[in-house]
Amino acid sequence: ASSFAVLLPLLRRALSDTAAGLAALHDAAFALVCLHAADRLPLSQDARAAQVDLLLGAMARGDRWQPPAAAALAELAPSLEPPTLDGLVDGALHAAAAATRLAAAAALARTPPLDPDSAARLAPRLWLLAHDDDAKCADAGAAAWAVLTSDGAAFDGGGDGGGGGAAGMPPDLEGRLLPFLEEPEQRVRAQAA
Repeated sequence: ASSFAVLLPLLRRALSDTAAGLAALHDAAFALVCLHAADRLPLSQDARAAQVDLLLGAMARGDRWQPPAAAALAELAPSLEPPTLDGLVDGALHAAAAATRLAAAAALARTPPLDPDSAARLAPRLWLLAHDDDAKCADAGAAAWAVLTSDGAAFDGGGDGGGGGAAGMPPDLEGRLLPFLEEPEQRVRAQAA
């Protein structure tokens, strides 16, 4: 496992190189990232965060890697601690492709429940996940909300695919969603509205 941490910069470089003729290198690097996704491996949270970034990046490159990357995200999710969840939450909220947002939100639903401070910090973004314009993403976001926050039972199910509503919203959350109305992405602004 410690050798994986040494390999991470090389894997990142290999996966980010877009030069033609490197398909075999890309495939090998991607396979190593997926191979080390098992939550039982004793990897640092920094290594786990790097894996999340690499897997989300691989999914953004095309459909070919989406199913194995989604499976790897789901496999490593139970090993993520609250500070490491930001990359996965951001992937579920900001990824351009619905398949990537769905994979990230589904992986979030496999992570351990959050402590109250972490739940409060992530609550606005988690709430937005359940109001994705893609119904499957919204359902996965609602599942993540229910698992990760203590308010899951109060959530209105938000997987309506149309922006939901404020029913079931924790009382302090509405004001914390206001900054998302300034997001550059129209989809995220609509989720916050």
